[in-house]
Amino acid sequence: MSTAENIGKIMESMPQNYRERIGDVVFGKSGKFPFWPSMIWDPRFCSEAVQKMALKKLKTGYLVYFYGSKDFGFSNFKNTKNLEENIEAMKIQKMMKSEAKKFDNALKFAIEDSKLSKDERIKFIHGYLK
Repeated sequence: MSTAENIGKIMESMPQNYRERIGDVVFGKSGKFPFWPSMIWDPRFCSEAVQKMALKKLKTGYLVYFYGSKDFGFSNFKNTKNLEENIEAMKIQKMMKSEAKKFDNALKFAIEDSKLSKDERIKFIHGYLK
């Protein structure tokens, strides 16, 4: 069975509330990096390399697209925070000065995207990544 087929089966078996979060704009945190403006992403629409990573981590968190970087990563469930409720707290988190400007730009994009419907966000980002 191919990686894409495995991801499809896993996604179909995930709880409804998990699948409903796809397209949500959030703050995600991966590894030692600071919380970052992100969108919860559907791994069925990623490269095979990202899908292989997803096979190992989907049960413990969300695949997220990090605004401003074109990168994907995993944010475990407890490190995935609502965007609107956490903007002020995330603005004051510790990060290197060089990252602060990138964070501010990413946050602007995330806030703009959060004003769109989920379908509009996902279509726009799919087109942007091509």
